[in-house]
Amino acid sequence: MNRATLALAFSLLAASLAAQTADSVIAEAISRKESEKVIAALESGARKLGEPASKRAVLRFLADYEERLALADRAADHYLEAASSGAGSRDEGLVLDAARCRLSLGDAERANALVSSVLLASFDDAVLARARVYAAWISLSSAEDPRPALSQIRSYADQPAFAAYEPALLFTLWWSDSDASARDATEPADRGRGMEAVLCMMTPLAREATRHHRHRDALRPRRGA
Repeated sequence: MNRATLALAFSLLAASLAAQTADSVIAEAISRKESEKVIAALESGARKLGEPASKRAVLRFLADYEERLALADRAADHYLEAASSGAGSRDEGLVLDAARCRLSLGDAERANALVSSVLLASFDDAVLARARVYAAWISLSSAEDPRPALSQIRSYADQPAFAAYEPALLFTLWWSDSDASARDATEPADRGRGMEAVLCMMTPLAREATRHHRHRDALRPRRGA
């Protein structure tokens, strides 16, 4: 093969890789069916993508998929990689996703470090509200006396700034403090929205017991953030 032919071959390969998009990588990975093969294909596809936004999208999908499969440790790492892989500033929402995974593993120290970094770095009110909710959950999970954390959670549940998290906050009060008034204040249709609190509090044993039932659901898009 002469030099001109070799150069053309490399150019065609580069063009092919550049033409790959996040959607095509994800679609090809999903076609593998088996969870470990899906994960391997997403990891490989993310490495090949040069465009930062596409790489972030694939890594975010991968982390979300792993989290649904109760692979929280791997999900946390990929959320953090996604947070820093896009063009421009770090995606603080993805850092909070990593913190959620760490908290679900019982790693309150690392979860707290991630949430604290967001509270120091972000100027987005919605991100800060979410970070404060996570900080309260971390405090609840790690403090010897849960009363200050429960008081903070109760306060957030009454504030409009935290309305998006009201079902999760009320569920936390019901779950952790047997607060019947919190249970009664939650509309039955909204109780499922409190499941983010469950994800943060679920024990590793419970996650492992349900892991093998999740592969099919993990490929379905989530409803809401």
